[in-house]
Amino acid sequence: MSGLRNPWFLSEAVFAQGPGVQVPGVEDLECAAGYGCQGVSSSQCDVLAMLGLRTTGEARDLFAQAYPARFTEVARNADLPPTECLKAAGSGIGTGASPNGSGAQALPDFASLDGFSEAPCPGNVSVDPIFVQGQPDIRVLACFKGADNRYSECGKAPARAYCLKFGQPDVACFGDIKLVGKAATVDAYCETGGCPAFGFIVCK
Repeated sequence: MSGLRNPWFLSEAVFAQGPGVQVPGVEDLECAAGYGCQGVSSSQCDVLAMLGLRTTGEARDLFAQAYPARFTEVARNADLPPTECLKAAGSGIGTGASPNGSGAQALPDFASLDGFSEAPCPGNVSVDPIFVQGQPDIRVLACFKGADNRYSECGKAPARAYCLKFGQPDVACFGDIKLVGKAATVDAYCETGGCPAFGFIVCK
């Protein structure tokens, strides 16, 4: 469990004391770990924040530590990979959706990816870029699609593909990822209503 930043209530000293320590409920941890939030009234991102955790990975580690039997059962029976909380700067994005409409799937924290910027950097800026000229409702999808029809290579690679398509050799930065109704890139099309798209791309 390397990289786990235990919140105050699960530091080794407190965890060992037992009585009087408020360990997170199993449903909260299951939600924060990306296995569904049916038992709680908040979103995955909100539960992560409430528990003082930064990432879904930390929540999974904590879930496995605090409730090993339940974690094993949930992980073994999950139909899809755990979902990731997406909160790129200012975007308000929650859990992403699959490109083929089959439900939630894991997406990265775009703000942690190489090339992400909170504001456009110097270069040729495209705000709310569209993939097909003349069709403003089809935005630029922020991920490619892998061989299993799931999102892969999110961020810089599809942004660079956009730049190349319009005659620019490379991408300088991208950002403001938001969920839109329709989006596309060179190998993928999404119309689930929860398609992660670039708010801006800066080519160079």
